Amino acid sequence: VDQILHVLHQNADNARKLVRQVVGALPAERSCKCGSALRHAILTDRASIPGETKRKLDIIIGKYTGS
Repeated sequence: VDQILHVLHQNADNARKLVRQVVGALPAERSCKCGSALRHAILTDRASIPGETKRKLDIIIGKYTGS
């Protein structure tokens, strides 16, 4: 069990390092439309999306729901 936990922690550390590197390598400005892909993908009337759902998804859809 100790070895399994050790490997799991190592994998988590490696994943954190990888995410930092990838995010650091992203350009400051986008030249693609992927940053606004959800604008037309959310079909639900924004007013009928529950507040709790808006809070949970704010980082992803906040700019389209006004939350």
